[in-house]
Amino acid sequence: QGDAGDDRGMGVASAPDGSVYVAEYGLYSLEKYGSDGTLLWSRAFGGNSEAVRVCSNGDVVVCGEYGGANILGQGEAHQTTLSGGNSFLARFAADGSLAWARTIVGSSSRALAVDKDGNICLTTPQAVAKYDANGNSLWSKSLSGSSARNEGIACLPDGSILMCGYFLNGGT
Repeated sequence: QGDAGDDRGMGVASAPDGSVYVAEYGLYSLEKYGSDGTLLWSRAFGGNSEAVRVCSNGDVVVCGEYGGANILGQGEAHQTTLSGGNSFLARFAADGSLAWARTIVGSSSRALAVDKDGNICLTTPQAVAKYDANGNSLWSKSLSGSSARNEGIACLPDGSILMCGYFLNGGT
């Protein structure tokens, strides 16, 4: 879609039915397109979407960052107001309705992956965390060194997690 501002697609994911989800930075939205490229729905919120993934049941999860208070699913049954952090994690049904949204306290979320059980793995620049399919925190681990930066994550079939990133000045 786009407008005259700074609009960037930050994440893209495809669903088994051929539809495509786009996480937008600048437009602050999550968009779903049909296999023919037609915009099916768009959900705007007051933050930057960074990454998006499709779950095995057809739901979609998105992470990103925001400032101040942020309302997701406005006017819907699961409307959620986020505050007190600067990152978020949210799950939407395939029809675009909000299932849930959570504040993630700390640095901006960068990348996410969904495992075979629907659990969500998420990176921030200096940490990795795992959430269950309902958005409840299962665990989180911090990286040492102020210059650590996580850039990507993947869940393997055996439950292992792979991450990539870098250290500017050493670290573990």
